[in-house]
This record gives sequence, structure tokens and C-alpha cells, in this order.
Amino acid sequence: MDAARSPVVAFGLAAAARALAAKQRPLTREEMGELRLRRVRWMPGRDDVAEALAAFLAAAQDDDPATREAAAARFLADLAVLEDGVPLAEAHAHRVEATVARIETEWGQGAFDWQERADLR
Repeated sequence: MDAARSPVVAFGLAAAARALAAKQRPLTREEMGELRLRRVRWMPGRDDVAEALAAFLAAAQDDDPATREAAAARFLADLAVLEDGVPLAEAHAHRVEATVARIETEWGQGAFDWQERADLR
């Protein structure tokens, strides 16, 4: 369960996989426990994600496919806009941009040959 590169993306992919599985069949206790564990490890302190996950898992074992499908759709929609009202993908892009800016500040722009376009040399 490694998410060293991007815990947000890793959790989103795991959540999407479970949401799609829930559309087809009720989730097992093991699947739900694994998703809870991933949320705790990869997105600690995110009460909004915890609430969305709890609501999804409450319906994920229902025998009615329509109930599970609606819960999965709500869960995925909630995950898409959960970071301070900013779409999750946009918030992640801002973090990446800040990291790149920090690296450029610390190492300097074009510190390595591969960072510059060869056709402009």
C-alpha cells in the first residue's frame, strides 16, 4: 500500500475501483476495511473525505443495485470537489506547481542539460 508519489491520486484510484465494484455487487467487509485503511494512511485529517467514504460504505453492502450505484456516483462526485471547495485535480495541480517552483528555486532553472530544449541551444 505505497502512495509515496501522490496519496491523493492513489486514494482516488482505489476509491474509484471500489465504487465501480459496488455498482456490480455488494462490497465485502475486507474491501471496505481496506478502503478505510487507505483513507487513514493516505488522507489523514481529511474529515470531508472520511464523511464521503462513510456515506458510501453505508450503502456499499446494500442488496439493491440502484442504491449501490447511486451511492457510488455520489461518492465519486464528492471526491472530485473535496479540497477546500476546489476540484481535487486542480488542488493537486497547484501542489505540483508549488513543488516544481520550489525545486527551481533551490536548484536553479536549467540545472541539468535535460531540462532545456535541445533545439534552442
